[in-house]
Amino acid sequence: MKFGLRLPSFALGPKTATLAEMGAYLRRAEDLGFDSAMCIDHLLIVPPATVRTWLEPMVLLAALAGVTRTIRLGPLVLVLPLRNPVYFAKEWATFDVLAGGRSILGVGVGWHDQEFAAMNVPRHERGRRMDEMLEAINVHPRVGEGTGSSQSKREQGSEKDPEVLEELDRLNRLYEEQFGFRFVVFVNRRPRSEILKVLRQRLQRTREEELATAIDDLVSIAEDRYRRGILKQNGGRR
Repeated sequence: MKFGLRLPSFALGPKTATLAEMGAYLRRAEDLGFDSAMCIDHLLIVPPATVRTWLEPMVLLAALAGVTRTIRLGPLVLVLPLRNPVYFAKEWATFDVLAGGRSILGVGVGWHDQEFAAMNVPRHERGRRMDEMLEAINVHPRVGEGTGSSQSKREQGSEKDPEVLEELDRLNRLYEEQFGFRFVVFVNRRPRSEILKVLRQRLQRTREEELATAIDDLVSIAEDRYRRGILKQNGGRR
């Protein structure tokens, strides 16, 4: 069993904890063995916090990542339908880099009418938007583990040579051991043999170089998924 904490999400001020105090609090929690710390996401003031504004969770979490060591950080929960999926994919990937892989993402559809009105997002569309965004930002599977669907061929390549697949599997695992995160590349229907060459080249890079490339490719994948989702809704019309 693992235990986590809920962080205060109110704006910093005379009657709330400072960033230094929150950092000291979390470092003490780390020493005591707590696994995670999470904060609430609200755009506007909601009851019972009728006189205090809420801190933006991504900014708060990024700041706390810099003053902690081991505790995992994330929102409880992020109102995903209020966000742009492509921008958020890059935002979250960047936070995960800054946190050294300690990010933990919780998402929800939201409920506060005024927040949806403020963002010009129809509240009744929140479920559909949530599904679309989860598809757009979902973790990229290992290259070579495609299912044969059209999306799989687009993102994983279409080649079925068993020797290529075996080598991809071996290098995928080597990559994860070396860099500490999954190999990500915007395939865009390239054959797996070509992706194999890319993977070999990227294994020669530094972790910092590879992190930057992985973030860019994650954004490209999210953008492509979202664009194709919009085109599908419009019957293929832009």
